[in-house]
Amino acid sequence: MFQDVLLLFIHASYGTWKDGIDLVKCLLHYQHIQTAIYHVLDKQKAQQFLFDLKQIEQIRAMYQQHQIKIITIFDSIYPIDLLQTRKPPLVLFCKGQIDLLKAKKIGVFSSRYFDHYGEQVLSNVLMKSHYDVFVSSLCDKHIGQLYEQTLIAHKKCIAVLATGCDVSYPLKYIFLQRRLQEKGLIITEYPLGTFFNKQVLKRQMELVVSLSDKICGIQTCSQHIAVEFTLEQGKSLFVPPHSLFLKQGDNQLIKEGAIPLLSPTTLNEE
Repeated sequence: MFQDVLLLFIHASYGTWKDGIDLVKCLLHYQHIQTAIYHVLDKQKAQQFLFDLKQIEQIRAMYQQHQIKIITIFDSIYPIDLLQTRKPPLVLFCKGQIDLLKAKKIGVFSSRYFDHYGEQVLSNVLMKSHYDVFVSSLCDKHIGQLYEQTLIAHKKCIAVLATGCDVSYPLKYIFLQRRLQEKGLIITEYPLGTFFNKQVLKRQMELVVSLSDKICGIQTCSQHIAVEFTLEQGKSLFVPPHSLFLKQGDNQLIKEGAIPLLSPTTLNEE
């Protein structure tokens, strides 16, 4: 029943993330829904919330109609590493192969100038490692190539969205998103009907890092936000060296302590 409370709180936007965390604490402390609701929300909102809670089956049916699996912070399948984020998601909305969350995963990020060299790293290094599941943002430029390479290598891809599962951003990836949910998994912390807001891009990358066991940056730079989250969460960052005559972002990261990604075995051994 606590799961229903969090679903309604997020779906109907009853408060801020801090309000949601306070609600979780009150539910665990009081073990009584009505008491917790009145402790967190003002009287009018609390009354409306308890009324809406009686209609929760209709809300659940809406998500079931879209074949969306709901995971709350109370569920055993909730990815434990998400608790390391600055604001752990209270609810996750997933569509596709939910068991992929239990697998060992490599998070992948890149910068805007991802090119043929980046594609070679994907196909000749990452896809030949022992890892079978890769995580990335749907907004990242390399996501299309990553998905295609996982298909060829008989591996899987998880895409983190910056919208609800029923919204596509960028719009050009609408068919890619559908293929990802059929062959892999799409995941978001935003309820149905949530449109893109550029302010959530950093948050999206934080979730990519938290869902992954190791992180690989391809054709990127030390200023990329994923680097900050990787260091913050204490995870290993792998970077393929780049030509001395091209942009030096990758090599600078290696100089600053990233692990040089020289072959598939590098990922397996570290």
